[in-house]
Amino acid sequence: MTLEVLICSLNKGIVRVQEVLLPPCENVRYIVSYQYTDERYLDLIPEKLTQRSDVQIFRYNGQGLSANRNLAIEKATADLIMFADDDYIRATRELISRERDRVIDVLSRIDTIKVYPTEANFVLYRILREDVDAQQLFEYCIRRHMMVRNCASFPFLDDRYVRFCFMEPEQNDALLDTMKEILL
Repeated sequence: MTLEVLICSLNKGIVRVQEVLLPPCENVRYIVSYQYTDERYLDLIPEKLTQRSDVQIFRYNGQGLSANRNLAIEKATADLIMFADDDYIRATRELISRERDRVIDVLSRIDTIKVYPTEANFVLYRILREDVDAQQLFEYCIRRHMMVRNCASFPFLDDRYVRFCFMEPEQNDALLDTMKEILL
């Protein structure tokens, strides 16, 4: 089975496309539908994109999201396709950054855990309470339809380490409230 990730970009957005690319992977290709409104934008195409055999760039002089997506779909030949537009990437990064700052601020006020600084899309913390471990917290959260990761199987970590990924603000708030029920 093959997968093509369709990335639609406009003008300066082309420089963010490389942020989406994973290391080359068998049966995964990228189709970049690049709209530009002035030929000067063509000079912004990162060399990294043109050097990868799993990336195809299709240029389109014009503007319009539907036209851009239609071009990408037209060029797709894989069994499965997935869209990953550059504006979605930017919005997602901004959301993660805002939520990371906010959630870490809330967590750092809980004196029964130690929060580790991060620039990632998740936070790692250590449970300081002796009567609660990562598995208990995991099970408590799961029963309430929430998810945290027990990090006991990670190298150099033990059954006191937990992590979770940042989500939408409402979901993060619900998870924080659930964790506080057992950690406080």
